[in-house]
Amino acid sequence: MPDRLISLAFFFSGAAGLVLEVVWCRLLHLSFGANAPAVSTVLAVYMGGMALGSWLVERWSWLRRRPWRAYAALEVLIAASALLLPGAIEALAPLHRWATAGLESSGSLLAVLLVRALIVGSLLVLPTVAMGATLPLLSEGARGGFSARRIGMLYAINLAGAVVGSAAVGFVLIPQLGLSASNLVAAALDLSAAALALRSARDRPAVSAVAADTPRPRLRIRGRLAWIALIGLACSGLLAMQLQVLWSRALSVVIGSSTYAFSLILVVTLLGMAVGGRLIASSAAPRQVRRPLRWLGWLFALAALGIAVGSQLVDRLPLVIRDAAQVPRLNAGVLFTAELLIVGAVVLVPAVALGGVLPAVLQVTQRQVRRDAGQFVGRAYALNTLGAIIGSALGGFGTLPLLGVDRGMLVTAGCYGALAAGTLYFSARLRQGAAQRWGLPALVAALSIAILFAPGFNVLRWNLGFFRLYLPLAQGGDDLSNSRLLFHRDGIVSTVTVEDHGESIALKVNGKVDASSKGDMPTQVLSGLLPLCLAEAPRRAVVIGFGSGVTAGAILTGSIEELVLIELEQAVLEAGHLFSWVNEHPWRDPRTRVVVDDGRNYLARVDGSFDIIVSEPSNPWMSGASSLFTREFWHLAHGKLSENGVFLQWIQLYELDAQRIRSLVGTFARQFEHVLMFTAHPRSSDTFLVGSRRPLRLDLDRARALFADPAAARFLERAELHSPIELAGLILFGDEEVRAFAAGAPENNDDNAYVEFHAPLDLIAYAERDADLPMLAQLEGRRRQQIARYTSGPLVPGAAECETDLQVSEVLIEQGHLEDAVDLLLRVRARCERDRAHKARSRRLGAIVDVLLQADRESVVDPVEVELGDERYLLAVMAMIQGREKAALEDFAPHVDIDRARPAWLYLFGYLLYQNGNVEEADQLFERLLKQPDFVEHMPEVYYYAARVAYDRDRCREAAQLARFFVEARAVEQGWDPLPEVFE
Repeated sequence: MPDRLISLAFFFSGAAGLVLEVVWCRLLHLSFGANAPAVSTVLAVYMGGMALGSWLVERWSWLRRRPWRAYAALEVLIAASALLLPGAIEALAPLHRWATAGLESSGSLLAVLLVRALIVGSLLVLPTVAMGATLPLLSEGARGGFSARRIGMLYAINLAGAVVGSAAVGFVLIPQLGLSASNLVAAALDLSAAALALRSARDRPAVSAVAADTPRPRLRIRGRLAWIALIGLACSGLLAMQLQVLWSRALSVVIGSSTYAFSLILVVTLLGMAVGGRLIASSAAPRQVRRPLRWLGWLFALAALGIAVGSQLVDRLPLVIRDAAQVPRLNAGVLFTAELLIVGAVVLVPAVALGGVLPAVLQVTQRQVRRDAGQFVGRAYALNTLGAIIGSALGGFGTLPLLGVDRGMLVTAGCYGALAAGTLYFSARLRQGAAQRWGLPALVAALSIAILFAPGFNVLRWNLGFFRLYLPLAQGGDDLSNSRLLFHRDGIVSTVTVEDHGESIALKVNGKVDASSKGDMPTQVLSGLLPLCLAEAPRRAVVIGFGSGVTAGAILTGSIEELVLIELEQAVLEAGHLFSWVNEHPWRDPRTRVVVDDGRNYLARVDGSFDIIVSEPSNPWMSGASSLFTREFWHLAHGKLSENGVFLQWIQLYELDAQRIRSLVGTFARQFEHVLMFTAHPRSSDTFLVGSRRPLRLDLDRARALFADPAAARFLERAELHSPIELAGLILFGDEEVRAFAAGAPENNDDNAYVEFHAPLDLIAYAERDADLPMLAQLEGRRRQQIARYTSGPLVPGAAECETDLQVSEVLIEQGHLEDAVDLLLRVRARCERDRAHKARSRRLGAIVDVLLQADRESVVDPVEVELGDERYLLAVMAMIQGREKAALEDFAPHVDIDRARPAWLYLFGYLLYQNGNVEEADQLFERLLKQPDFVEHMPEVYYYAARVAYDRDRCREAAQLARFFVEARAVEQGWDPLPEVFE
């Protein structure tokens, strides 16, 4: 075993290195952009610095005098970099924006990447070179004393530290302490590693200056075995990094794109590599391993097999999430365990194999290691890292978009199989005859070719999105019979699909629905049209997030002169063409300019101001999108608004704890002088926060102009809006209420990433219900006052107060705000009693409210059917009258043939389903009955129960219309107009 102190130091170094990598990459992405080229540039520079450090060790003669002290100095340098780098990143970010802005406008992507690489390289060169030099330096310090086995053990110990570091930074440090404090913890670990190395150096004699400074002959790789092993190591580095890209995408679609998901993938990968490195290093004694090259070949073969098997499991893994969701009292421990099993099933076996590659290579080259330890290990590590740089770029920009995740994994497995076959061939060729030389490699090669023809994913099942736990709870299984895949692209940034579900089509990004042609339509439309009613004479607009393209299409119905449409993933833009019938081709409009970039980076570097900025990214807990919900982003957006401009931010109220919602709302409100909050639909959990420098009021005259404009009216119709009053009814809160709601809430900023790390856990607690927000309940009975307070212009031009209130109350009923409608109707009744028309209309509206509020008490028994005397019908009626509705349903249901049954049977059956909680099935039956006008005229009570079912299913407008039909039918039938109960 290596020296205990040095082992502990290298463990600390591995842990610190992973923490710093995560922290620094987050800081760099926030400052220099999170689009694919920017992320790849940061990763390439980071790994390039480590490769350079590995290679330079053999040329730094001064390090060889006191290698342990030199190692300590490098750890101190890394710690110092950790302390200085955040400030340096902040200082150089403006330079980066200035340098790249002009180049991007000229279309010179290569020049942009070069400038970015130079700036990032200037920040990372010292710490990454120092990181890359540590393992070769430790090997150099033990030259003549360490065997390949011992160096392999050090490598495994460093990986074990990386496992702890990745788990700590992803699950503890950043969530609990934030980025800055996590950075300090890593610096402290590096200083601890330095102290341990210095302590170990006391017991070790220094190398003489003469010996250290004596020029060594240039390192020469001797022997065919060494070359084969090094080539295999470089190829493995390339394939392993490509595989990491594919694994991350494949599994993030299954378990979600949260930071926790990526941390789990990283932890399991590093754990497997640490185990593999430990096993191979500890078994690598010469008497145990007579033919180490064959061992290397078998490791490549095991990797190929593990990758191939894992690829066949990926699309079945959502069912593991489904089963975990059914566990009583589901908690984070159960969920993370299920996700750990999911990741392990795909990653663990090949990761173990890959972790053993470097120790196996060192064993193959044992003689060279003993003679030139530091130089050889440095060269080997550099080759592996350079391969990883190429693999990262190849995986992200080549394999992923060209082959897709499933075929990419199989091709990578096949490449590992070919590598195994070649290695085994050379291993056999050195010692055995032709039959033995070709037999085993040929078999492995044949299996590798067979892997290439393995079936790919079932994309629909892979994209079920069961990480949103309400889906498996509601759906229960994986029935895909009603779904049809219209589009699938594994893009550079995310996987995009469009699915046809019959009534609507949905756009999914990494398994999560981000847009649709129906359910999300109010949100998509109003994101574009609300700013047109709030901004004064808007000319320039920005929309962040293309989605279905409906928001962009809606905003172009205004007098906008320029629209900048920003989308991070090119595949989303391609998928948007399938929504052209609802988005009306915004990309064809000459006023539109499409930019493939992340919205934050674009706003940071663009000159000028905008009258409208719309930010409609994915959920705030998803990695990447989370940076568009922080204090820093909203402060940046505020600075890009014109004096009379407005910024609209979509905020979800579902799947989040109330504290997270308050944090988002409060953080937003602190960045804007004035705020107005809307809901997208009366029964929706989608809301909009609109911020501006000036007081905000919904301009009803502008709204009327939109409703009068044919182009805008088409979008408003899709959003189920028919009048400016309905639009005004979507107002929730203004400045005072918003700030009161969010008072004392924790801030969500780049450093603490409060929502990003806490919200994924909310998916468990709020899988079946939304958070309790008392402030929303307090709106009941106050909506008329809110409308008056936060609108400008008349609600009904030229109408008297009573007529206006009646129209508003009718709208409120259709929006499901019954308490507000009753309050307003009582006011009308008190003030307009002498006006017979107003009085009669208020009574009819009150009767509609009665239908939707009162207990189920209308008849469901058809006298004509009773006269027919069918025994089964009569038995069901008797059981129902006795209050045994469950027994009535159980006895009656087997005898109802829906396609042939008489309407009276369908009516009774629908009522029993409704009473027993089967509202969806009851809804389908009442829909059938409403298409039989003769029976409905005979039994107008069908309208009554159809209205109540529609109201329970949040179709409030339809419910109000059906209730109106019932009230009118009853008035005609009975010849009188009773006083509504709500007036009593």
